[in-house]
Amino acid sequence: MTSYLEKIICQMWKMDISQEKDPLLIHGNLLQQALSRINSLKKEKGTLWTQI
Repeated sequence: MTSYLEKIICQMWKMDISQEKDPLLIHGNLLQQALSRINSLKKEKGTLWTQI
């Protein structure tokens, strides 16, 4: 799971945000979205494992 998280963060960090006024704020929002997506994937995996 760590490598998946690292890939997402790296992809987001490479995004072109040079036109944004506050790049750190944009990165923070993207990171928050990524973490919430990963948490939802973990929950989905958890339900799959309990069903098996």
